[in-house]
Amino acid sequence: MPTLNPPMPWKLTLFSILHGTIGNVGDLLSTTAVTFEGSIKSYFNGTEVIDFTINEVWPSNTYSVFTISSILGQIFMGILYYWVVNRYGVKNSWIKVRHFCVVAGCLIMLVARFTDSLEIAIFSQFVIGCSVFFSLPLLIHLSECAPFHKRASIILNTNTAYMTMTVLLLPLSATTELGNKQNWHIIYYIGIIFSLLYVFLTSRVIESPKQLYFTNPNYKKTEASILYYFGHTVNTEKVLDDYENELHMYKTRTHMSVKEMFERKSLRHLLYYVLVGDFTTRLSLTSIIFPYIQYILSYFEVIETNITTFMIGLQLIGLIASMLSATVSEIFPRRNLVLAFTFISAISFKLIFIAFLFKTLNYSLLITSTYVFISIFISFIVSNIGQCNIGSILITDMVPVHAKIAITQLISIVSNIVLLFITLTFIPLLQLTGSALFLNYNLIMMACAYFMLKKLPETKNKLVHEIFECYHEF
Repeated sequence: MPTLNPPMPWKLTLFSILHGTIGNVGDLLSTTAVTFEGSIKSYFNGTEVIDFTINEVWPSNTYSVFTISSILGQIFMGILYYWVVNRYGVKNSWIKVRHFCVVAGCLIMLVARFTDSLEIAIFSQFVIGCSVFFSLPLLIHLSECAPFHKRASIILNTNTAYMTMTVLLLPLSATTELGNKQNWHIIYYIGIIFSLLYVFLTSRVIESPKQLYFTNPNYKKTEASILYYFGHTVNTEKVLDDYENELHMYKTRTHMSVKEMFERKSLRHLLYYVLVGDFTTRLSLTSIIFPYIQYILSYFEVIETNITTFMIGLQLIGLIASMLSATVSEIFPRRNLVLAFTFISAISFKLIFIAFLFKTLNYSLLITSTYVFISIFISFIVSNIGQCNIGSILITDMVPVHAKIAITQLISIVSNIVLLFITLTFIPLLQLTGSALFLNYNLIMMACAYFMLKKLPETKNKLVHEIFECYHEF
């Protein structure tokens, strides 16, 4: 049985706020670039922002190229991740390497503005996308620093901090502030300042105690890390006993490559659970329509002022949901949460299906737009109350420390390839199949959840070695 640990240490709570706010500035910049894409393109093309509706013929230049570029950046960094960790270490990869990409991406974007080059701007988004990859390693690091029963809570609290920053900066996205073709570039100056400030503030952050114990069983360094994150009231001997109970069963203490991971049948099974769980996140309505959400609202003839109000309300309700996520995670088992997320997500898909169907049948705009609003709100609530972090929570709960680098690398690559496919095909498939597309996505998501829940063990109150028992493979 796991050691009963004290409540969340205050220092770790502060770290989750720091990492979730300015530490995630790359994620914010990537999302903001997608939001400002119309203004950025109009700046480089020297044109006014033109609204696009799905009724129009789908020209190639209306793809969300910034979304695609960011996804490609995440895939590229995922391919390099094992090499990056071996060269720079786990901690330095998600601090120094990540924020080098953020600063470099911001500088490249500013160069693009002064040289009037849209191609360079797209490459900037690719570089910033490389930094977005490190969101998952960051969450896994924080979970290793938290008391046992707070593993999921620290992940979800970090997401809450990110949502808080998003809401606080939301007024800047108004067309009268930075959301126009004259001022959009200012956000990249802010990004550089935040990124450099974050690197300075985290200059004394040390590696997680579990990583230190795994890579170099030096009790003094590990004990110092435990005291650093847990506080001086923690019983270090009990925490070290938990680590030893998990790690003494393994013959080797090295990070596996993807190839080495695939050679072990037990790890392939773990990969299956985590990958399918992450797919349920990628196939949420929020993930699918986010790059085109303003176009969809325009299709339902929602006026610009109402779109702005809706987006503000969406972020606020997402923040409220994320604030409840840690409590929800502590109350309910993982299997029940996945089941609930799947069921509620199915409702959001069916509502937007009805909205598109009613639009085709010329129902009143009030009815159709109401269905759209409710469906997106429901999906955003479910995503921020925990669905968006299912993959990282399952990695924390189930995967031995040996395989975390490889599974993180592979999950990111495969999931982003899926997301890239969805982004590229969404509008063409919507034009081809109509509103039935949403039912198809819903069926795929439900199938993923079914196959995962069929054999998924309950992981909430168990240590990794109590779930994963194939020690002989190591």
